[in-house]
Amino acid sequence: MAKDGVVYTPATNGTFLNGITRQRVIEPLRGEGVTVVEATLRYADFLAADEIFSSGNFANVVPVIRIDDRQLAPGPFYARARSCIGILRMRSSLRPDGDDLATGIVSHGVSGCRSDRG
Repeated sequence: MAKDGVVYTPATNGTFLNGITRQRVIEPLRGEGVTVVEATLRYADFLAADEIFSSGNFANVVPVIRIDDRQLAPGPFYARARSCIGILRMRSSLRPDGDDLATGIVSHGVSGCRSDRG
């Protein structure tokens, strides 16, 4: 979830997996200078959130578009998190030197997780 320009995620406490997809969202966002806080979150925190998204192995990153009667739109942090997953997926088909084995596209120097960077 995000509030006032800060992304909050539940602190790992044994109730969910601190998985690969979660880390593939947190680490690049932090790398771009986004403040990501791991904390104990309560339902009231989500009610007050500017945006909410979830990450996991099956759907990667998905926006939460409703909480109780409040409608939410996918926000900019969701878009950035989704971009992180897409770029990392693209990179998984690359050789260590950055060349795409499937298409022959050379993409040296790709950094960060925003799709508008090159």
